[in-house]
Amino acid sequence: MPPYLDVNFALAHGAWERMETSAPGMVSAMKSGKSGVWNAGSGQPRSFNEMIEGLNRVLKMSLKPEYFDCPYPFYQPHTEADMAATKRDLKIEPRFSLEEGLEDYYKSGWLTKGRSKVSTKKKK
Repeated sequence: MPPYLDVNFALAHGAWERMETSAPGMVSAMKSGKSGVWNAGSGQPRSFNEMIEGLNRVLKMSLKPEYFDCPYPFYQPHTEADMAATKRDLKIEPRFSLEEGLEDYYKSGWLTKGRSKVSTKKKK
């Protein structure tokens, strides 16, 4: 089954981030003693088409998306997390590019029904 993308938003951009960066950011915010709003994201907008290209790469597939018209008039086609305040106040930097995050997620096994693709057993 191919991935389905809205024809109008296939090039829409979002700032993707892994939990390994978001969770420490939440802990830093809690411990900072400051009040504020901080973004958690990569700070780099990437398209849904780029996400599919990356998934195809790590999964060793070549699925082509099928495009459809988005039924939602309120869809936001561009998001980009401004990380300036997060970096300044919480000293948190994004740790993964989209490609690195997909590769790491694949190796963890969570991308493929919980089956790890890299041995996590310690050698004796």
